[in-house]
Amino acid sequence: MALYTRWFGSLHQSKGFTVIEIPDGYGSQADVSSILQTSGAFKDKKQMHQVYHEVSHQWNVHDTDELPPRWNEGLASFIEWRVADLLDSTNQLDYVSNWYASEIKKDLETYLERALVAPVDFGTKQIEGMSYTVGGVAFRILWGVVGEDEFMRLLKGFYQSKVATGATAREFVSYISQNSKHDLTRYVNDWWLGTGWAEQMKAGKSLAEMEKEYR
Repeated sequence: MALYTRWFGSLHQSKGFTVIEIPDGYGSQADVSSILQTSGAFKDKKQMHQVYHEVSHQWNVHDTDELPPRWNEGLASFIEWRVADLLDSTNQLDYVSNWYASEIKKDLETYLERALVAPVDFGTKQIEGMSYTVGGVAFRILWGVVGEDEFMRLLKGFYQSKVATGATAREFVSYISQNSKHDLTRYVNDWWLGTGWAEQMKAGKSLAEMEKEYR
């Protein structure tokens, strides 16, 4: 909580929350008052990243899209492993990001039509589950391109400015584009507003190769 507060600022209207253990096999989730957390995270410190994922959702801005793409799941998927690296010295962020990329590539080989969908439209096409993996890679690339300080500054600014009103996925994209010190035009078009992400994944490009392209 201290780390997230340093990154994103104080929570608005927080009254604390309860973490409730549930059996493995049921999906963990978070809302404004509690976290339902599968028991694995209570038994094995290596699974603490699951808790970091759910706690990070406390800093989500309400998504006002009629059919949300659930891009916040991609953010939480990135954040959980960044925090695990910092607090638990797991050094797994890039390993997991590359695993996400391999899963995306397999998904596109099975469902060819998904390569034609922009991530901001995942909800409209009812494939918002892809936001976990595609979003996780998208945020890992953004972090690598702009650096951690700016990455967290952008997320903090978005949360603090939009928490009262909520925002659409496109408003999030607009915010980071307008407030970054870097030219994110190509990155935004590929990983949020268009389908370049699919071409990158099908080509099997590494994180380093993609970061270099977007710098």
